[in-house]
Amino acid sequence: MTDTHIIALGGGGFSMENSPLLDDYIISISGEKNPRICFIPTACGDADSYSIRFYRRFASVGCYAFDLQLVRRQISDLESFILSMDILYVGGGNTANMLAIWREHGVDTILKKHGYPARYSVEYRPVQFAGSNTELPIRLVQD
Repeated sequence: MTDTHIIALGGGGFSMENSPLLDDYIISISGEKNPRICFIPTACGDADSYSIRFYRRFASVGCYAFDLQLVRRQISDLESFILSMDILYVGGGNTANMLAIWREHGVDTILKKHGYPARYSVEYRPVQFAGSNTELPIRLVQD
């Protein structure tokens, strides 16, 4: 099992809040003083504005910040790049589209090969809330 942690959020943290508490918690998960953290904005189409907010937040607190854009891919050795990170921060957006792009580029295969549990990374089933309140019924969404 690798020491890289995958964090997947669909809101909150640097993208939506002024409070640094969630981001600070994410940084602490690595156990490193200056973790290597990579933002993966595939689900939002590699939106530059999202990545810029990520860099502003995490580079400003001593993290080594990177992003992995797959819609406009520039990194040739994905496996080495992914495994060099302490934290993979997966941004929110269109999950079904993200999974299709990950499969196209082999990200799913890399994660499986290195022991990431499917329930946390690649083959999970996203849920959709029936409203804006998490206490309302939920249903599985097929990817």
